[in-house]
Amino acid sequence: MKTLIALFIISIVHPVTNLTIIHQPNHALHAPPPGVPHAERPDRLNSIMSKLTSDDTDLAASGVTITTASNPLQRVEASINQTHASSYISLLRKTVGGLNSDTYVAPTSYRTMLTASSCWLSCMDIAAESKGPAFALTRPPGHHATKSSGMGFCLINFCALSALSYLSLSSSSRVGVLDIDVHFGNGSADILADVDRVRFASVHEKGIYPGSGEGEPEGSNIFKLSVESGCLGSEWLLGVEKCLDYVLADEPDLLIVSVGYDALTEDPLAGLNLKGEDYQQAMKMITKRFPKERTMLGLEGGYDLEATADAVLKTCEALI
Repeated sequence: MKTLIALFIISIVHPVTNLTIIHQPNHALHAPPPGVPHAERPDRLNSIMSKLTSDDTDLAASGVTITTASNPLQRVEASINQTHASSYISLLRKTVGGLNSDTYVAPTSYRTMLTASSCWLSCMDIAAESKGPAFALTRPPGHHATKSSGMGFCLINFCALSALSYLSLSSSSRVGVLDIDVHFGNGSADILADVDRVRFASVHEKGIYPGSGEGEPEGSNIFKLSVESGCLGSEWLLGVEKCLDYVLADEPDLLIVSVGYDALTEDPLAGLNLKGEDYQQAMKMITKRFPKERTMLGLEGGYDLEATADAVLKTCEALI
């Protein structure tokens, strides 16, 4: 009897939190033209989902739920319109081909933007209700998309969309945004700059795309920290900690992590030397300092298929 009482008390003090993974079944509708090689391709998410659902990876036994999102279209479109300029949304919906030299738009790309936005919103809902952690596995990435333009493979800024949607729930809501993609999240900084009740911090490789990772911040609530090319996980983790210091100083009640895996050693688009274990350590650091039931993650970059899938699995294991 005493043992049962002790277990009950422990469960109150340390509530069990289960990871929810929300994925995007129709992501392959956003694809480059047949025969045209591109780093941002459906295989990115296919390889991750194959890893997470393989017979060798029994996430379900650890209490992980893998599901899809279901939000009213009206809500999703309202969130997109809240995040981006109407002129840009109109352009995106009618564009087929490319917005610029590196960012393509397929005839069905906008449909995938709707479902990806829905996934992020559902993860936000879960964390807002203290039922997290939740992880939105979607593509393409979003953190380079500014209020009025897409770039860097990104069309809709899902991270900023989630932050703004959360803030609209209550006049007292506060949100912290931590970007740990290898590239500076210039789009998120552009949209969230000087927005009340939000802090944004990014740790990224110095001197690479989009070229604005150094210098003056876009707003009083933006923090940039660049690390040198070739740095190891130990230095990067120090950067993550400093960024976490910044976003948590405002005592947010929701934490959004834009997580890109293009800082891995194997990634072809950048020059850091991280391993999957470094992302695992980053997640452990985050959950020690902020309640994981109030934390959501969303996928940004990561272009080596095998290394990214392995690092996503290690991230999930750290959140269980």
